[in-house]
Amino acid sequence: MKAIIIYSGKGGVGKTTTTANIARLLAKQGNKVFIIDADINTPSMNTEFEGDHPHEMIWVHSSGNMFSKFIYLEKSMVRQYLELAKKKIHSINPDYVLIDTPPSVTNVHIELLSRVKVSYVLFVTQPTKLSNQDVLRTMDFFHERCGKVNCGIVENMCYGTEHNEYPIRLVAQIPMQDNMNTENLLTNAYNEFQKIVDEIVQSDIVVLEEYSTENGYDETLMLRIYTLPAHENITLLMNLNMIMV
Repeated sequence: MKAIIIYSGKGGVGKTTTTANIARLLAKQGNKVFIIDADINTPSMNTEFEGDHPHEMIWVHSSGNMFSKFIYLEKSMVRQYLELAKKKIHSINPDYVLIDTPPSVTNVHIELLSRVKVSYVLFVTQPTKLSNQDVLRTMDFFHERCGKVNCGIVENMCYGTEHNEYPIRLVAQIPMQDNMNTENLLTNAYNEFQKIVDEIVQSDIVVLEEYSTENGYDETLMLRIYTLPAHENITLLMNLNMIMV
C-alpha cells in the first residue's frame, strides 16, 4: 500500500479536484483507491464522488456534516476520525490511500503524520507568488515530520508552460480550463495527470501500524456517533470536546 498526502498552502487552488482525478486515473488502471477527506470541518470530496463507495475501485472516507458545527476541533476528535479511517483501510486493503488534507497546517496534519507513515507528499499550488509562498513556508514542516519522503509540486490552473523555480521536483502543470467540470479536466489534461501517477507509483510501500487503543482510545466511540440521530451527535461530540484531551 502507498499513502499519498495531497496538500496546499491555501484554499481554492484545486487540491480536491486534483486528488479526485488522481483517484480516477489510478482506478482506471486497475488499482484500489481509498480517499481520506481529511478536511474534517469542511469536507468537499462529496462534490466529486457520491457516497462512500462511488466506484468499483474507489472508496471515500468523509466526515460529511458531522463536524460542521465546530469552529475548532480538539485533537481527540481528529484522532477518532483518523483511526476509523485506518480501520476501513485494513478492511479494504487498497493499493493507494490518497489523503486530501486541509489547507495550511492544522491539528489534522499533526495527528495524521503521527499515525500514518507517508509514501509521498504532493503539493498543489497555482503559478502565483502568493500560492507559492504558502507552499514553500510549509515544506520544512513536512520534511521534519516525514523524514526523507519524496515530495513533488503540481501547478494547477496554468496558462502556459512557464513556471516558478522550486526546491523540489515540479511534477506536472495542469492547464486552466474554460469548463471546470472535473472529469473533463482529466480528459483534457490526461498526460499531466499521468505524470503525477507515474511519480507516485514509484514511491515507497508503507505498512499501517496495527490499530491501537492505547491512551484510553475507545474504538467503538466514533461508530456509535455515526449511528446516532443528528441532534444526539452534536450533544455527544460537545461532551467529547469537553472531556477528552
